[in-house]
Amino acid sequence: MLYSHAKVEIFETINGALDDAYIDDSQNALGIKASLGFVYRVDNMKFKIIANWYRYDFGNLHAQSHALNQALEEASLQEGIYSIGLGFVYKF
Repeated sequence: MLYSHAKVEIFETINGALDDAYIDDSQNALGIKASLGFVYRVDNMKFKIIANWYRYDFGNLHAQSHALNQALEEASLQEGIYSIGLGFVYKF
């Protein structure tokens, strides 16, 4: 299990003026992580491969309107990361 906190500020400007809708919110999320690794050793050499996968779902963020000064439809934020690492070590 992983914990993360996201602070999100999204807005648009048109010719230097703020557009109507914007997001300025923060959310906490619990995520999951899965890892798989393999190590192969021969004498003084070691070869390693590792794969990691993370996923967070931060839920809903509140979108606001400058003109209406009220909440609009909600936006959601998710994050997923997949990585692969390779390593080679030789001891003298």
